[in-house]
Parts: sequence; C-alpha cells; structure tokens
Amino acid sequence: MHGRRSLARGLAACLLLAGPATAKATEDPAETLYRDKTCIACHGPKGVEARLVFPSLAGQNKTYIYNQTRDIIGGKRLGSPDGSGRPATAGMREALVAPNGEVRISDGEIRRIAAWLERLPPAQPSNRQAVDPTAVEAGRKAYKKRKCQICHGRDGRRPLKRYPFIAGQKKAYLVRQMTDIKAKIRTNGKTGVMRASIRQTTAAEIEAIAAYLSRIDRSGN
Repeated sequence: MHGRRSLARGLAACLLLAGPATAKATEDPAETLYRDKTCIACHGPKGVEARLVFPSLAGQNKTYIYNQTRDIIGGKRLGSPDGSGRPATAGMREALVAPNGEVRISDGEIRRIAAWLERLPPAQPSNRQAVDPTAVEAGRKAYKKRKCQICHGRDGRRPLKRYPFIAGQKKAYLVRQMTDIKAKIRTNGKTGVMRASIRQTTAAEIEAIAAYLSRIDRSGN
C-alpha cells in the first residue's frame, strides 16, 4: 500500500511538471514571439483587449501589420502625444529598438507574428464606451459622404490590398488616427491618399465616423 501511494504521488508530481511544458509545446511559436516581444502589453492577449488607445490587431491584414511595424521601428510612423506627452508610437519603438539603435526583432519574426495575428478572430465591438445611436447614424452617412469605402470597403470590412480593416476597431484609436492624418502628424504609408479626402472632414464628423465603425461586428466577415 505504501508503495502504491508513493507511485501515485510520483505520477501526480510528473503530471504537474509536465503540464506547463505540454501547454508551451502546443502553443503557436508566433504566439510565443508575440508575448516575448511584449506586444501583449499594449495590444492584449491574442491581439484583443488592447489597452488605452492602442488598436486591436487580431484579424488584421498581415501586410498592413508588417508595414506599420517596420515604419514604427524606422521612425516613419509617428503619433500625437499620449498621456505622458510622448508620441503614441514611442512605447512600441522603445520595446523593439534598444537605446543603442539595435533592433530587437527580426524581419522574419515580424512576418510570423503578423501572419499569426491575421488568422485570429477579430475583437468584438467594445461596449465599455457608450455610443449614441444618433452619432452612429451620422457616422454612417459621413463615412459614405467622405468616400471612405473606396479604400476601406463597405462598413470598413473589405479594404483594398495593403489597407487596414477598420470595422470594429476602438473608437478612441480611430479618432486619433484620423485626426493625426488630417494634421499631418502621421504621414507614413498611404496616408497621403487619405489626407486628400479627410482634410475637409470636421472634428464632429471624425467622432461620428469613429463611433459608427466601432460598433460594426467583423466576426461574421
């Protein structure tokens, strides 16, 4: 009997020790990279539940993610000041670029993370921030009036190649990006094309468009 109890305790200990290793062994290597490169800190587990005004990345176009990451690392993409008074992109750049200029992530690693994020189900529209139904309807009309659908697709669901999905994205993030592009703070990528259509857009319209897009569920896309 004593031998059986010892054997049982031994098996239990082995199972406890094997548990984390087994879980890690079955985890997608790209997910491990995503966590190890601290992307999870701002963009949330599996690219959803992003913090503050950072975007959700799950389900996003992999080419877009790759290009924007490279632009942030290279200092081409900037953002208006966050709560600390620094450009909103500074935190990500500091995580991926050492003070001596050494880049802490390889090109291949960026591509693997981007491809993994693209395969994930997109975040559900957040109910944490109340959105006035009147603003949503005004945003729908403004989105069409400003011809946003030409590049981003109907309801922000089917963008042109190399453009991002914006349906279901966080309202605060959308407002910041549209405002930054209009103000020529963000100038990387294809923002020059967007600036031509957004330069006449009022702050109220930007708020309404962001409210409208933030309530669209991409899960059935």
